[in-house]
Amino acid sequence: MSKLFQVYGIGQALIPVLPPPIAFENAPTSSQTNYSVGQVVYTPGPTANAFYMYAGAGNWVEFATSSGSITAVNGTSNEITASTTSGVVTLSLPLVTTAPGSLSSTTSLSAGTSLSSGTSITSGTTITATLGNITATNGNFVSSTSGKGIVLNPVVVTAAASPQTANGRSFSVTFSGVSIAAGATQSFIINNTSVNTLALISMVGATAGSALTVESITYVSGTSITIVVTNGAGATTSTANITFTGLCLN
Repeated sequence: MSKLFQVYGIGQALIPVLPPPIAFENAPTSSQTNYSVGQVVYTPGPTANAFYMYAGAGNWVEFATSSGSITAVNGTSNEITASTTSGVVTLSLPLVTTAPGSLSSTTSLSAGTSLSSGTSITSGTTITATLGNITATNGNFVSSTSGKGIVLNPVVVTAAASPQTANGRSFSVTFSGVSIAAGATQSFIINNTSVNTLALISMVGATAGSALTVESITYVSGTSITIVVTNGAGATTSTANITFTGLCLN
């Protein structure tokens, strides 16, 4: 334990001074409080001594050394911000953060508005856009595994007479009450607000012996798709339900 020394000054009364630095076997702890504020202690090390100054109330402050003790906490432009208030350093991310290298997440990575990368974004499971688009400005959407591709949730209308409404980028509409004689045609109308100038259409359903083909497809932008189906000359009249599936590519 150490308190202030009293020494004689030249031509003056006793002067209180701290004792020389005291050697400790281990670093001081908060329970070692019987020292004067400003007392310096050190722990001898194999290469360099570690020095501590007593600040009162069990608080020992380690001196910075050239071997790497902290002397300041600084931020990095566009990466992390450091601010100090009343001796407390707060680290935070700036409004616009730039990662100097790769950014990896073991669970999920979420963005309130947009997520962009100078090179690539890779996810071990899924990439989800809750609101908005996933855009490839100068690239493709590529599925490299056989049997995998684009999965859509189509609007489905089943067993209905023409016209029918199926608003959506993808749709499946089954028409009932069909009767197309040999050499005759029949029009089917699908009201769809998503259509612009192009939709990929497939047709399924025909009576055995008939020869149904799609004669024409007409689009009214943002309104409807009209599909004209014809039966071959000399073919059997087709009375089976016909299902059209479509994908609007605008």
